[in-house]
Order: sequence, then C-alpha cells, then structure tokens
Amino acid sequence: MNPAPPVTRTALGSPEVDNTARIMANRTQDPSPAVALDVTPLQNANRVRGIGTYVRGLANRLAAQDEVAIEFWGWQDDLPLEIRPPHRAVLMKRSVMPEYRGKWLFAQLAMQRRARASSVRAVHITDPDALTPLAGHKLLTTVYDLIPLRQGISPKRIIGWAGYRTYIRNLRRVDTYFAISKQTGRDLTDLLGVPSEKIVIAAPGINLPPPSGATFGGARPYFLYLGGPNPNKNLPNLLDAMARTPTLPEELLIAGHWLPKQVAALNARVSASGLAGRVRHIGFVPDGELAVRLRDATAVVIPSRSEGFGLPVAEG
Repeated sequence: MNPAPPVTRTALGSPEVDNTARIMANRTQDPSPAVALDVTPLQNANRVRGIGTYVRGLANRLAAQDEVAIEFWGWQDDLPLEIRPPHRAVLMKRSVMPEYRGKWLFAQLAMQRRARASSVRAVHITDPDALTPLAGHKLLTTVYDLIPLRQGISPKRIIGWAGYRTYIRNLRRVDTYFAISKQTGRDLTDLLGVPSEKIVIAAPGINLPPPSGATFGGARPYFLYLGGPNPNKNLPNLLDAMARTPTLPEELLIAGHWLPKQVAALNARVSASGLAGRVRHIGFVPDGELAVRLRDATAVVIPSRSEGFGLPVAEG
C-alpha cells in the first residue's frame, strides 16, 4: 500500500495561505511572475459551489500578497477580484459555451489560448473542466475529489462520461497536485499512482460573515441540508428518514444551486413520498444569509457517504 501523501498543509483563508504562493513559486524555480492562477471558477457555475468558495479564498489571499507576483487567468467580464501590481491578468473575451454539459471541451480550448498568450512557467488550473496539458508550462492543479472514479459514472451519460475520462487522463500529466484533503491526497496515490512528493495538502478555510439579527422564514423549526443531488450526498436516505418520522415538527430545507430538472425530480419524489409541505428546495444561499440559516437550524444534516472535504461540516 502506498504511503499517505501529505507534504505541506496549508489552511486557505488563514495566514498560512501565503505559504501556498511560496510553494507555487518554488516549484517553478522562476522569478516573478512565476505562476498563473485560473480564476474562471469565480465566473462560471462553480461560483455557487464549493469549488468557487475554495478558489475565491485562494485568489483573494494571493492577490493581497506582494511577495510573489501572480498572473490571474479569467474572462473579461465580471471578474470579482481586484488585481494590482505586481500582479497582472490575462483575460479573454467570453465565448459562447454551455454552462454544464460539454463545458469541459470549451474550457480546455480557452485555457490553451490563454497559455499561448502568456510567458509564465507554471499554470495552476482550479477548474476541473479546464484541466488540459499546456505546452511549455508546468502544470499545477487543485483536486477536489475523485469520487466518480471510485464510485463510477454511467457510460449512458455519454458527454459527462467522456469529459470525466478526459479529466482523469489529463490529471495523470500534472506536475504538482493541490489536494483539498488527506482523503483526496490518498485517492490520488491509491487510484492514480501519483507519487506522494507531488501532492500538497491545501485544505480550504471558512470565512463566514458573523450572523446578523435577521431571520428567514416563519416560526417553524427546520433541518438544513447544504449540497447537490449527487449520489455521494445520499439525499434519498435523508428523504426516507423524513418520511418515516411524520410527527417531527421540523421541515427539511434543501439549499444549493440545482438545475431546474434536478429540482423537478426532487419535487416529484417529495410528492410521491408524502412529504409535500415538509421538504423544500430553497436554492442557493448567499454568504450573508448562510450564517443565519446555520444558526437557526435545529440541525445541519450531512448524510454523505463520501466527500472530498465537506464544507458544510466546517461551515456548521
């Protein structure tokens, strides 16, 4: 069995995050600007997922320091990041591309175009869909989890299956891996044979605003579920538990950015299970509201079978 891979631990959102910049610079053996950081997850659907939370914290801290110059790669519109010297940006005009299905192909082509316009030695890609080899550049990437590799993805989802196969193939060609947890680091070693010396454990930090005096909803108590409908989240078991406990006064609030068809499937299951009026999808909860929702919940329920890190645990 391969040894556990932790090499350096960095808590993003804390002072230790500055060490990430030093690690990135040292791995390139090149003066400023040594590294480009992909910030496109702040401008696509990932902005309302855990990936966006991770990249936002990393980008803000790297932009705030001036010891190592960073080149930020993104789109020209709506970049929620202030970039000042010694840093710079390579921003492309946004092309027409799907938000989800097949996005990986467009994202990889755009990343290759940015690489041709840049002279940096190394590129840290934070969007899994955008991971692609870049000729003439060392490749760094953040790995959030390998759950689909462990649990499988249906070949019937042809586009998604092809995209994930491409991701795994490209993942094997990375020079340095930033894994968000020890579990993800172990999976890189055990499932892909990545040497432990190429893995950096860079756990996300949590920076919730303090709860305000505001309240949301009525006086009814509630359980709070934060996340998507992915199989590893184990939401069906939670719905079954609600159906078996009809005398509980709490309703179940499901928070997260879901596709309309996912919400429709949830509502159909809720209706078929006799849970109408007891389970509600409330959509994405912004940071200013999240702390209050967490504070007022009877419990934050996390039924997941596996996670890359599990942000709701830390947020709760």
